Amino acid sequence: MVTSKIILLLRKLNKKELTSFREFLCSPYFNNKSKLVQFYDKLIKHAPEFDEKKIKKAEIYESLYPESTYNVQVYKNLSSELYLKAREFLAIESYRANDLNLSVDLLEKLESSRADELFKIELKNLRTELNKIKYNDIHFIYKFRLALIERNFLYHRSRRAKLNSSGNEESNELLKYYFIHAFRQRFDFESLGMNFNLHESENPAMAHIRKQLDMGLVQQAIEHMQETKSKDHEIIAIFYYILMSFRVPENDGYFKKAKELVFKNINKFDKSFQFEVSDALYGLFSFRMMHNSAIENYQDTFDIINFRLKKKIYKESGESFFDAISFRAIFLTGIRLKEYEWLKKFLKKYIKEVTPGNRENLFNLLTSYNKFFEKKFEESLDYLNKVKYDINLYKMDVRKIQLLNYYELNLVEPAISLIASFREFLNSNKELTEDERVKNLKMLNLYAKLLKLREDKNEFELLALKADVVNT
Repeated sequence: MVTSKIILLLRKLNKKELTSFREFLCSPYFNNKSKLVQFYDKLIKHAPEFDEKKIKKAEIYESLYPESTYNVQVYKNLSSELYLKAREFLAIESYRANDLNLSVDLLEKLESSRADELFKIELKNLRTELNKIKYNDIHFIYKFRLALIERNFLYHRSRRAKLNSSGNEESNELLKYYFIHAFRQRFDFESLGMNFNLHESENPAMAHIRKQLDMGLVQQAIEHMQETKSKDHEIIAIFYYILMSFRVPENDGYFKKAKELVFKNINKFDKSFQFEVSDALYGLFSFRMMHNSAIENYQDTFDIINFRLKKKIYKESGESFFDAISFRAIFLTGIRLKEYEWLKKFLKKYIKEVTPGNRENLFNLLTSYNKFFEKKFEESLDYLNKVKYDINLYKMDVRKIQLLNYYELNLVEPAISLIASFREFLNSNKELTEDERVKNLKMLNLYAKLLKLREDKNEFELLALKADVVNT
């Protein structure tokens, strides 16, 4: 049985929306068919599930049309009409929720109606409001529309001497809007090619922005905006330098500039964009590490982590959770920098925000690290024994921490046994990339040499091993 569109839609409305929809249907301005209200009243009894198996269509029909027998087509028509009204209701609710849309459309209507005094008042108010609000996804398109409406006003009133200044603002805001969305789309286009080996042909827009980037013309435009102190030029520059950091990860200058701009201007963005922009900056870490794994890159990443934690922009919303893999990655960055006290505080403060299904397991894994750094090796192993492999990465983590603990506890036989099983795991695991496999096999070989030298110390071999570790 195919579920009707009205039922599919009603299932998605919350209690408040269902009540508001009835009020909408009862308004003669929006609906003049009483049968639709009656029909809705029958359906609403089945909220919130709206299980069509329990909705007795024939009974509903006969209560609406007591003098008629059940007519399938008439029932379908009622459902279709109610669905159209529900669509209209959602569109109007969405429109009403956006004051900027209302204000811009009102301004456009006042201009075309030649209500000039009201137009000037609303234009001034809207411009003030736009300059106050934080940046969101379509911020510059609103500013472009505002400039366009003002230009039309001047043109239609034969005040063409002022058209140039209005046209300058119009083109400037449109260029900002274009740049930001072109940068973001180019980022997505290139990252898909790198991460998923998807190499689609460029459309004209993607080809155009690539050529502009490669020729340095975009860089010139960004610098010109900065020199002329064009309003919100920092926002455009942030998206540009993040894109260029991704395209040219070996160029530290792009990344440093992106980081500096984000840290200085994050409050220009609304909350959702603060998360998106800082997340993009944080995400550059892995690409940069492919080209340069220097400790400075870890420190840059650690700075970004702490910046996001301080600003409370490390999650999409207050209701969302930390995913376990991201939490683990942050923790490992702290390990790389030997921020052992920070690790304990981070785990204690934020573990409760991890996805509930992964929380306990991740806590046991990361606590085993902390216990190791506290030199409580047996406790570290106890926590490891509680770890379940609900995430594949844990299989690697657990083996590595076990090896560390075995070495410190001088458990040679278990260590030798684990080296063998770990090597077999690496060679047979098809989910590992070749780079990961080679890197971890090298680590195992170095560990095996170190274990051997613990039993039979040789200063020259120790120095040689140290050199191997540094160069690996």
